Amino acid sequence: MIQQQKAWEDAYSFLANILISAEKKIYESNANKQGGWEGFRDFTVSKKVKESDNITSFYLIPTDAKELPSFLAGQYITVQVPTKNGITTMRNYSLSDVSGTGYFRISIKKENNENENHNGYVSNFFHNNVKENDVIKVAPPCGEFILKTDSKKPLVLLAGGVGITPVLSMLKTSLIDVKREVILIHGSYSPSLHAFKNELNELLNNYSNLTVYYCYNEVSNEYNLANNESKGLITGELISNICASKNLEYKDGEYYFCGPKIFMANIYKILRDWKIAEEQINFEFFGPKEDLQKV
Repeated sequence: MIQQQKAWEDAYSFLANILISAEKKIYESNANKQGGWEGFRDFTVSKKVKESDNITSFYLIPTDAKELPSFLAGQYITVQVPTKNGITTMRNYSLSDVSGTGYFRISIKKENNENENHNGYVSNFFHNNVKENDVIKVAPPCGEFILKTDSKKPLVLLAGGVGITPVLSMLKTSLIDVKREVILIHGSYSPSLHAFKNELNELLNNYSNLTVYYCYNEVSNEYNLANNESKGLITGELISNICASKNLEYKDGEYYFCGPKIFMANIYKILRDWKIAEEQINFEFFGPKEDLQKV
C-alpha cells in the first residue's frame, strides 16, 4: 500500500513538473517577445462599442504607451478585475481583431448571472462598471486555437453566438495574409443579438474571395431576410451548399469553429460523419474533446 501511494506521488510530481515547466516556457516566451511582458500590465479602455444587444467590445491600449506584442489569430488575453469581497478574479477573452493595430480588442457577451461566484460576474462588471478611460489589468496573449496561415485550402469558419470573437480575428487575418477562398457562417439567436454584422458586411464588400452567411434561431415577422440569411441552425447541407455555390468541394475545406457546447457538438459530428481529416478540423472547446461526442 505504501509503495503504491509512493508510486502515485512520484507520478503526480512528474506530471506537475512537466506542467510547471511548460507554463514557465509560455511565461518566458511572452516576456521575451518584442513589446511583451510577464504577469499583469495596466491597460486603458480607449473605446467601448456596443456590437449587439448583449455583446460589447472594449478597445485596450497600454497605459504606459509602450509597444504591444504581436499575437496569433485566435488567441486570448486574461483580464483581472476586483470582486465585492476585496479580492480579484480572472477571465479569458478572445482577441476579436487582427494583430498590429496598436490595441487589443475583446468583445464580451453579458451573461444573465451577476453572482461573483459564477461565470456572469466579470461580463456584467465590464458591461455595467467599466467605462472609457478606466484602467484594467491584462496578461499577455496566449492560447493554441490559432489560424494556420501557411495553408492554401479553402477556409471554412463556423461560429455560434459570441464564438465569433476568435473566428473574426482569424477571418480578418486570413484576408490580409493569404489569398484563398474564405467562407464564414455565423449563427445567432436573433438579428438583435447578432454582433459584428456591419463589420462583416463591409469586409464582404471589399474582398471577392469572401463569402458570409448568417443563420438565426428566431426571426420576427417584421424582419426581412437577406439573400445570405436564413432561419434555422447551421447544418451539413447548408455548409456543403455554400461550398458548392463557390465551386468548392466541402471535403477539401479547412474548418475552424467555436460556439456553445451544443453547437460545437453538432459541427464536430457533421465533420466526422463527412470523414474530414483530423488535421483539417480546428476548434476552441473548454473541456475534453470526448465531451463533444456525448452531447
